[in-house]
Amino acid sequence: MHSIRIGSRILCLCVMTAVLILLAGPARAQLEAGAQALQEDRLEAAVEAFERAAQDGDARAMFNLGLMAEQGLLREEPDYLSASSWYRAAASKGDPRAQYNLGLLHMEGKGFAQNYRTASEWFHKAAEGGSARAMHNLAIMYYEGLGRVRLNYAKSRQWFDRAARHGFVKGRNDLDHVGLTHTRAGFYLE
Repeated sequence: MHSIRIGSRILCLCVMTAVLILLAGPARAQLEAGAQALQEDRLEAAVEAFERAAQDGDARAMFNLGLMAEQGLLREEPDYLSASSWYRAAASKGDPRAQYNLGLLHMEGKGFAQNYRTASEWFHKAAEGGSARAMHNLAIMYYEGLGRVRLNYAKSRQWFDRAARHGFVKGRNDLDHVGLTHTRAGFYLE
């Protein structure tokens, strides 16, 4: 009796896995086709492929379309509103690269008014998703007291350290700089 139950569970898992692979297949194929077209400088074909993958819910394709819009590859010039729309769609699916780029758009005031608070919120989401660049930007924001973060050298140092541990070399260099220039301030704040 138990072997039948275990066997049916295994069969069910195999069927679910096959369905997920089939569902992911078309989006993945479109993503790969878009990447190939982009490498061959066939922008229209890349956009079409990425849009099909995005319609299938692929966050990577959404991110790619956002990046293309931001870099002016969809029109003659950068389209920050379109970029933020695509980034927001990818970010809603948990894509840390899209969350990071949304943070940058808000920090730099591209497409809307500069807003450090919103930028720091997107950087926090991206950092929690593993973005070393977002960790680095948060460290700078804590170092300078920008956005929703208050000046806090201890937290700045923690974010620089996390960025460095995630392989962001600039984070290691900045961590060393913070350690040298704010030793006394860090001592009193802790």
